Amino acid sequence: MSTVLKENDNYVIITYDNFNFCKQNLFCIVCEYVLKSGMDVATHDKYLCCHDCFLRFAESRKEEWLNGWRPTKKEIIKTRIEKDRIFIK
Repeated sequence: MSTVLKENDNYVIITYDNFNFCKQNLFCIVCEYVLKSGMDVATHDKYLCCHDCFLRFAESRKEEWLNGWRPTKKEIIKTRIEKDRIFIK
């Protein structure tokens, strides 16, 4: 389970209850897409997001990310729209 500590237009801070938290998640916590590659699983284990969200949001803010910073809802929606446009063969 996660708890939203603070939310506004600029950022969201999320904390996780270790008792209820399952590391075997199949979906990215940020964009809610399926973890589909080994790189997705590796970044999910450390940063709790898929590799794409790691590259877009977490890599440039590793310390803030590990302290609970997350992108705005608007940024996440924009990312989901971009991902929906990608064709997978």
